[in-house]
Amino acid sequence: MFYGHNDLMEELTTLIANGEHIALIGPRGMGKSSLAIAILHEQLIINKFADWRFFMAYDDLDPSTITFETFMTHFTGVLGIEITGADSLHPISTFLHSASALVILDNAETFKEACALSVLKKIPPAIANIANIPGIVLILMSCSRRNAPNVRWIMNDILPLDSSTAQAMFFQIYQHTSCSKAGEDIQDLLKELEFHPLSINLLTNAAQQNDWSPAILLKRWNNWDSAVLNTGKGKLQSLSDAMQLSLDSPSIQALGEDDCHTLHQ
Repeated sequence: MFYGHNDLMEELTTLIANGEHIALIGPRGMGKSSLAIAILHEQLIINKFADWRFFMAYDDLDPSTITFETFMTHFTGVLGIEITGADSLHPISTFLHSASALVILDNAETFKEACALSVLKKIPPAIANIANIPGIVLILMSCSRRNAPNVRWIMNDILPLDSSTAQAMFFQIYQHTSCSKAGEDIQDLLKELEFHPLSINLLTNAAQQNDWSPAILLKRWNNWDSAVLNTGKGKLQSLSDAMQLSLDSPSIQALGEDDCHTLHQ
């Protein structure tokens, strides 16, 4: 679900259609992936790249075990081709030379976290080589600004939602009351969540699915807030707290012990 950043989406769509490589930078849960997927389905992008639009997610790979071979196998797997021979870049180059293509690399911080291993020093140059293939446009999403330094990225920092967009997001998901009736307490809650898109999404969906009234939602959040602060952990981490409160909700607990354990992992 995509909220906010509409002006940025329009600007980036034009840049991508003109062949610019884009890097979306920001903490986890800020909506980088949602923004990239929204761009992927813009009509201007569909007209330019047609079926040559590829989304490559690396969030399921363990940085401690990823290798260059793992990276390349995942990359070619999304393209639907196989690596043949010692030069793994050759089949990619041959395939992508066929037409203009848009390639999205999600969770690229995975490569940075793993770059302590010498073999992974091959990944940034490989990304640069792919970026240099004529007609290829890359969108890279990462928590870090240090990604494939030899690519001419146009960097874009993805910021939290503004107050009005965060409130619109909340009430689009939450149907138990309207914005006019909710009062300032909900706005204060959104501030405590630091207008962080994923945190709002998780907490609001928990409230909607469990039929929490605004009063119950605020009570549960305040109780959780106090419990965390009483442990001496300091400032709340909005994403972690929203996730935990969502996992503790009745609708999730009703899934059973095994399913709850899986979600906690």
